[in-house]
Amino acid sequence: MNDSNQLYSSSNSLIVETPIGKIEAQPASDPNYPGIYVSVNGTQLVLIEYDSLNEQDAVRVWNHNDPDSDPEYTQTIPKLSWTKTDDLQFVRKDSNTCFTVIDISVLAEDDYFLRYVHVDIEELSLDEIRSTTQISGWDFTNGILVEKGTTTPVCNEDTQNQLIAECIAEQTLPVDADHTAQFKSLRELNTYLIAHGIQLI
Repeated sequence: MNDSNQLYSSSNSLIVETPIGKIEAQPASDPNYPGIYVSVNGTQLVLIEYDSLNEQDAVRVWNHNDPDSDPEYTQTIPKLSWTKTDDLQFVRKDSNTCFTVIDISVLAEDDYFLRYVHVDIEELSLDEIRSTTQISGWDFTNGILVEKGTTTPVCNEDTQNQLIAECIAEQTLPVDADHTAQFKSLRELNTYLIAHGIQLI
């Protein structure tokens, strides 16, 4: 932020003074569509809100020359959902190449260890992918996961990156995970998962 800009709060809003005016953020009033309005020099031009009807977030932008018309631009951000891939493993697809994996190990009766791992396929080298997937009995040949010693694809193209992400997460050491947690009961573990939008039991 430039020294000439000043940030301060006023009642229910956050205001930034700029050399040419004022940018202000205020909460939206509809409880079914919680969000934030952004105004420039007193004119509301941007709304970022949760659309409860469609269960997604939305970014709406108005033309500053015609702010009373419909939004000139709208981008929707769909709800991210988890897929159960094993009894104690869940995967969320954040994009075509980015995944979040929750992998849980049972250390003893009523003793669970959780690793929360973000995997970006584009950041992995070919050697990393090959060495990791070989442990699962697969080869990575010409960019395709195949059964070891064959040319038979393990899966379709749409799910290949997810399988690679699962393999990476399973072999990620706790010290390298984005987050770890230990739980002393299944109920305690389930409470954590519910907070992340996952129902275990």
